[in-house]
Amino acid sequence: MQSFASKITSLLLVWATLVLIASPAQAYPTLDENGRPYMQRSFNEWSMLDKRGKRASACNCKVTVGGKLQGSSYIAPVVQKAMDRGIELGKKKQSAGANDYPHPYNNHEGLKFPSCKTGLMEFPLLNKGGASRAPEADRVVYDSKGNFCGCMTHTGVPGNAFQICK
Repeated sequence: MQSFASKITSLLLVWATLVLIASPAQAYPTLDENGRPYMQRSFNEWSMLDKRGKRASACNCKVTVGGKLQGSSYIAPVVQKAMDRGIELGKKKQSAGANDYPHPYNNHEGLKFPSCKTGLMEFPLLNKGGASRAPEADRVVYDSKGNFCGCMTHTGVPGNAFQICK
């Protein structure tokens, strides 16, 4: 016969396994810029990145619309990749897509990007990671010096307006 302590230990192990299997982090893994589950990078890998401008951070563009959570979240490398693509195209005086990205963000909504004041540019973010040629709802915003300003989304906003992502 099993002792009471070993029965409790067995039940706790079964419970912990079920929690891990059913956890939202496992059900909806964060994807990297290639659409694969994101693996945490070491400090050394990040320190090797170029030092140009303020690096991008993760953006949460999910909003509640009609009682349902809609939109996307992006890890920092995905946002950085889109920003880098926009900067690269801008330096070459090239554009991509029907809306000629990157292009200036004129801020008709009066959004506040505290670290950036002028020369704002926008470039699309792609739901599965990387830089998009066809615009979706989300954009990365950066300044003319290559500094990350933030992300914005059309999701949950009427018309063609934007709101800042978290």
